[in-house]
Amino acid sequence: MFVSNGNANRRRPMTSRPASDQKEASEVSETTQTAGKASGVTREMREEMKFIGIPVIVSFKDGDYSTIERTKKLFMERRVEIEGVIDPDMMWAPWYANDIMFTYIYAVQVAELVNVPAGMIGFTQPAAEYAVVAYDGPLPWNPDPYHLLYEYRQSEGLEQNDRLMVLEKYRFDLEAEPNGQISIQVWGPLKS
Repeated sequence: MFVSNGNANRRRPMTSRPASDQKEASEVSETTQTAGKASGVTREMREEMKFIGIPVIVSFKDGDYSTIERTKKLFMERRVEIEGVIDPDMMWAPWYANDIMFTYIYAVQVAELVNVPAGMIGFTQPAAEYAVVAYDGPLPWNPDPYHLLYEYRQSEGLEQNDRLMVLEKYRFDLEAEPNGQISIQVWGPLKS
């Protein structure tokens, strides 16, 4: 999912945003007329997780954002090629970013990294503790689950583990609601 910076849609981790961007993201949420529902933030330990999917890499400044939707469409068409899927109803979107670009991977969790289809990537996210929040509601997000995670880390004296990928989790059947609704979990890895 993307956070608007006023000029173009951008995807950035909340922890790397300057204070002015945090305020701006908050202002975007406040102007939304319809609010969604967000769960309270919980902490959960996860064993290592294996994923297979299709990555998309986009430059914030000069990127072709249309590649995101094309990559998603390609993944939806090709996900049947992936073997050993743990939960075929769930899509995971691991991602990471720096100040120049982001990588977003449309993926499913698998039991083993075997027979990775051509043009896809298989990888393992190590065991970690996560701060987790769920959101159900309209786009743009209101309240923003990334901001809720940021506030939680601040109040608990925790830091995001930037050496691991943030995980977004969707149900395939609820990911693309025609009325602009979304149901998502965001898993932010925590430093030990």
